[in-house]
Amino acid sequence: MPKPILEAMPKRLPAGLPPLQLSLHFSPEHSARLDPKLHQALARHQVKRALGHALRAALPHPSQQHTQVPSLALPALLGVRVVGEDEGLALNHAYRKQAHATNVLTFPYGLAPQIWADVVLCAPVIKREARAMGIRLQDHCTHLLVHASLHALGFDHETSRREAQEMEALETVILNGLGVADPYARAKTANKKSALRPRRKK
Repeated sequence: MPKPILEAMPKRLPAGLPPLQLSLHFSPEHSARLDPKLHQALARHQVKRALGHALRAALPHPSQQHTQVPSLALPALLGVRVVGEDEGLALNHAYRKQAHATNVLTFPYGLAPQIWADVVLCAPVIKREARAMGIRLQDHCTHLLVHASLHALGFDHETSRREAQEMEALETVILNGLGVADPYARAKTANKKSALRPRRKK
């Protein structure tokens, strides 16, 4: 029987994990002049902090039984591109056969000899979601960057419900360390209420 998810989390983040080499790009329609709030939410130091914290927390996680082991001497290479709705739709359709833009896409290229991945954030979708949930844009961006980092390491919430729960739990722990509230709390509360609601007899 597997250990409870949170019990399996390391109690202390290890030192000496790979440094991070970040490439951050914004599409022209989301330049600093045209979209200053987005640039504030995705300031380079904040993006690097979110990605780095996620990698440090997730690499030693017991579920990471990769055949590829990243070198601790080489920096993780992560590219983050912020795009508009048209480019987000085109990428989601090309790679996932989905006819809509999604908030984040991760393209993992490998773990050895170093972690290497690209992350695409769709700005209009992210801003709509943050408004709908009533949360800060920066907090939502941080959550999506953490989520993308786990995908870069091989986590996949579409594989099984168990892995989805594990990924959510790990994200919550990482975000807590970054000062961001549990993004799944509302859904968990709704599920509990639904489970407690009396069922009508047929």
